Amino acid sequence: MSVENKKNIDEIQELYLKGLTFHYVNDVKEVFAIALTDEKVADAIDLSAKKTSK
Repeated sequence: MSVENKKNIDEIQELYLKGLTFHYVNDVKEVFAIALTDEKVADAIDLSAKKTSK
């Protein structure tokens, strides 16, 4: 979430924020650094396209 939006989150009652984590960023590079990790996921789903015969 943009750093500029932090002031809006600070106005929300804590009970509505329970269990949520916000990461405040200044640009999209920071979003990629947070979202795209090298961590492997157990039981990952294969979403690759399959070739079909005609």
